[in-house]
Parts: sequence; C-alpha cells; structure tokens
Amino acid sequence: MANYSHIKLRPRPSEADFEPILREAVGRALRGPWEVSKADGDDDGPVWRVTLSWMPKDKAEARQYGVSLSGPFGFCVGLQPGSIAFRGAGLNYFLHWAQGCVTEELADHFKGRVTHDSGDKGYKHGTREYRRGSFYGHLARNFNPPSEEDEQYFEKQFHYQAPPGFWKGEEFG
Repeated sequence: MANYSHIKLRPRPSEADFEPILREAVGRALRGPWEVSKADGDDDGPVWRVTLSWMPKDKAEARQYGVSLSGPFGFCVGLQPGSIAFRGAGLNYFLHWAQGCVTEELADHFKGRVTHDSGDKGYKHGTREYRRGSFYGHLARNFNPPSEEDEQYFEKQFHYQAPPGFWKGEEFG
C-alpha cells in the first residue's frame, strides 16, 4: 500500500483482534453512518475500507467532491508487519480529516507514535490535531471565533467537500 502515515506496533495484533479495535476507533472518532469492511486483496497484510454509504450520483457531483464514481467514499487502513498503515485519502479534505481522526484514535489505543512517509515529522499518541469535534471545528480551530470573511472562505473552499449532513449545523456536523 502506498502509505502516507503509519503507527508502529509491537507486537502486531492479529487480524481477528484488529478489526473490532478499528470499528471501535471509527465509532469514537467519527459521527454518522460510517462502515468498516474488509477490502479485497492483501497488501503486506489485510486492508479495511472505512466508508460512508453515500456516493456521488453523477460525474459532476464526483468532481465537486473530488472523488471517484467507481469506488466507495472513504479511505483504507492496512495492518502491515510492524505497523498500521494509512493510504493518502486523495484530494478530498473531508476524507483527509476523517482519516486523521481515526489515525489519532488508533494511536491512542495502541499508545503508538504516528509517523509520515514524507519525513521525520510525527506525533505521539494523545495528539488532537484532527479530533476537535466536527470537520468544520477542525477547519475553524485557529479562529476564535471565525470572522464573516473566514466563514465565507470555509464555505467556498471546504463545504462542497463534506457529503450531505456533515457540514456545521447539519445532522452529523
């Protein structure tokens, strides 16, 4: 798997032990109808998809959300020798945020350090870079409170990337 983030593990849990831990981490980190399912194939170990049942209805909507029409809306988590591996979530920043939330939750569970392929930079378990409430809360974290201009920027740049029900004030946002 082309990895972008890893959590080093010693010892590595079995596949049977890891799946319920992943499901629990997704449930704690994310709100809404997220699903965890075993992916076909193997990439140095088993791979799971963390997805929403929502899919774009046509090519225009897929372009709007920065996702493919051919696959589920979500991201992959792999259990590789010595680590949990997270593939880049693509161009959609909402998926990047959701994957970051689950990464932090699993790092806490395993008391592991999160590292990235792009360099030495990483962070220890207990970090809450992504888990600050909603997707909107993550975006607005450095604004106290966001100005009207900031709100307009968030609306223009990021609202379209969150699937229906996941923006601020909506069912899961």
